[in-house]
Amino acid sequence: MGCGFWAAEHSLIRRLTGLAAVDDEISRVIADVEQNRLPLLAGLVERLEAAGQLSPDVPPARALDVLWMLSSFEAFDQLLTGRALTVEEVAEILTHLTVRGLTTHNRNR
Repeated sequence: MGCGFWAAEHSLIRRLTGLAAVDDEISRVIADVEQNRLPLLAGLVERLEAAGQLSPDVPPARALDVLWMLSSFEAFDQLLTGRALTVEEVAEILTHLTVRGLTTHNRNR
């Protein structure tokens, strides 16, 4: 879910995200990083759908929205700092939510 990426420079990304609110240049850089995630996530949705693993209850556009949110720095940061979880615990939670919410895996548990 990108937790390793966010964890590698957590403090820096957190500061940059905060500065983006008041600095247009930093805001553009953050927006570029965010937009680079979109095709990666869209490709994942396409692969899940092609493999028959995307839940029939979740349209591809909705799956992309959910992946966008679950793989965001904000989701990672809220769990890491807001709940004082480890990177591993955050990754486990976000992965669990993704698998349970978007795929055909674990539907009967």
